[in-house]
Amino acid sequence: MSALYASCLKRPIWHSVAGAPLPCNAHPVDLYAEPDESDAAALRRQLARELDVSEAALAKTRIARPARLIITEEEEASEPLPPRSSQYLVGKYLEVVVTVEGRGFEIAEYKCSGGAPTPIWPARRLDGALTFEEGAGLLQVLSPENRAVVIDSFIRRLSDKRRRRYTTCKYCKKKTPPESLWGLNVCDGCASTELGILF
Repeated sequence: MSALYASCLKRPIWHSVAGAPLPCNAHPVDLYAEPDESDAAALRRQLARELDVSEAALAKTRIARPARLIITEEEEASEPLPPRSSQYLVGKYLEVVVTVEGRGFEIAEYKCSGGAPTPIWPARRLDGALTFEEGAGLLQVLSPENRAVVIDSFIRRLSDKRRRRYTTCKYCKKKTPPESLWGLNVCDGCASTELGILF
């Protein structure tokens, strides 16, 4: 399981500070299951076919199916949507989202949006992403070998960009994603143990 999913998707949806009651519209269901890495070889074959690259080009890429649809930062969803068959989490820490639609594809950085008092939603950060239009252009212009190089480069760059956003918790000294920080450089775990904040 990636550190991102461990910290973001497994954390409680609603924050409760000092025993304050949850909002009346709090969803009682755990919306954030782990991504499915059980059949990575089949996912890799499917993604290679959709991106029209060789399977060997994706051989070293960690891949999983998200547990739910990962929307863009601008989109809003009132409830979790089922995952698409053409959306993948890729990269060493599963922190890059590849979405294939029609004749194009998007490669975007993973993020969590929201926070107290709203639910935490997995989302795609579009800043620096390879857009659907650019992906469609790559499918038309580049050879499969060159396309694979560009795709791998985007995955590595966006994964590195995501990791640079992590901050070290001042109590436990663990690298923590920005959505799991509580206050000034305090992770969720230390917010509970060191600051007495209840989740």
